[in-house]
Amino acid sequence: MELYISTIKEFLQKGEIVKTIIDNLHLIHDNSDSREYVFNRIANFLGTLHEDLTILVETEYVDKVYRDSYYTLYSTKLREYHRNCVRVSFFTPNFNEDTKMSAENVDMIKEAYLGFLVIRPLAECCIGRNVISPSAKKAIHPNMRICKARIPSTCMGIKMQASGFPHSSQDGEMMSCAETTVWAILEYFGNKYSDYRPVLPSDILTALKPFAYERQLPSGGLSFEQISIALKNQGFGCKVYEHSNPMFQELFTCYIESGIPLAVCIETQDFGHAVVCVGRNEISRDVINQTGTCDIEGHNYYVWNKCVEHFIFNDDNYPCYQPTTFSRPTAYYNCPEWNNGIITHFIVPLHPKVYVDAELAIKASDYLAINKLQVPEKSVIRTFLASNRTYREYIMKNADMTEEEKLIYLQIDMPKFVWVTEISNKVSFEANKVNSLILLDATGSNIDNEGYSSLLFYQTNGIGTFFDKEIRWFKNIPISLPSHFEAFNDNLK
Repeated sequence: MELYISTIKEFLQKGEIVKTIIDNLHLIHDNSDSREYVFNRIANFLGTLHEDLTILVETEYVDKVYRDSYYTLYSTKLREYHRNCVRVSFFTPNFNEDTKMSAENVDMIKEAYLGFLVIRPLAECCIGRNVISPSAKKAIHPNMRICKARIPSTCMGIKMQASGFPHSSQDGEMMSCAETTVWAILEYFGNKYSDYRPVLPSDILTALKPFAYERQLPSGGLSFEQISIALKNQGFGCKVYEHSNPMFQELFTCYIESGIPLAVCIETQDFGHAVVCVGRNEISRDVINQTGTCDIEGHNYYVWNKCVEHFIFNDDNYPCYQPTTFSRPTAYYNCPEWNNGIITHFIVPLHPKVYVDAELAIKASDYLAINKLQVPEKSVIRTFLASNRTYREYIMKNADMTEEEKLIYLQIDMPKFVWVTEISNKVSFEANKVNSLILLDATGSNIDNEGYSSLLFYQTNGIGTFFDKEIRWFKNIPISLPSHFEAFNDNLK
């Protein structure tokens, strides 16, 4: 293995580093056309990043994902595919060729690390596994809030952690867009939570083998049912939503607000495609004024989950973190055959203990807000899912609560996951504050007509009411809780 240090700008100007990278890929067709094609694919990826970033190139890199595909498929072919890859690590300009590789600089090097890109020895599909920090993207890309995981990596013998969402292009034979979508979601969850594990391409084939009605290689893609099966096989309690659902976009936004990446199925007039929605644009809360109010049980309210239109997709045909809109999800292709793409389904990889889905939670919260809390019209309603651990940490850090008030909240019995509905007047909402709150048990049974079967707690006008296990009903908390406190914003980073 050899190391080379350069900059993105030098690569884009076809500096010596370009020849070094392509030479070390050992392409099966090493001609000028192939080399130019590989350069263009890498340049398109690097062109979305700041040009002054430092890149460190490692040759003869053993990538676990490509190596799995290699032994499953590519090693069986007549033409000899190279089994090693090239890895490019990204750093801020603080790290450069003058930086000394000493123990004193380890912390600085880790701090400068912005992720990595694996380049595969496949000319047409050379963009392999990558995890890039959103801060590495050029200023023309919108500020984004995404689902982030810390993916372990190494560089120059130093243990690193790349913070972002996993991405890869499809290889065209072993992995289509659908398998790549499944892999990326499992790579994210497997590195972030101990309940799951990352998988390799062959693991996805094995999971789908009992459901395959024809050969699996070369891949012909997957249906939305097969995507759900592949995720369910890895321990998720999947929910599938179709565009005929009248709450389709509201549910889509609700899950993204919950920090859950979604497998998104898109159809054009001629073909289908699968991508991962990893988050949304950072937007001002006054966007509710543009969307306006909507009718809920004969009353007018602002609903945050109906106001979000701009999302971030990871598409295996493009570099990571593509900004787009719900109504025109493939607009970034900028070509006629993709202009009519629409989202037909999305698959939610829910934890298997989340029995109450977003649709039930929203309907129950709306009923309680109107009929129990008697929330004033033109209030803003925002519903999302949170883990017990993350939500309790938010309570502990909430600067608007006293220690006594925090203790009251922390003594509420909560399951592993909880549905949270924050209710605010317009002024409070735009200041990132909450006036009223409803907590539902996400692990509860199906919600009854009035929503009480999963209700844990509600608070309005400074008074809290919670479910008391001893009397098996609700009682007021004998203390005035804050009527104006900081909203929860910890699901997306």
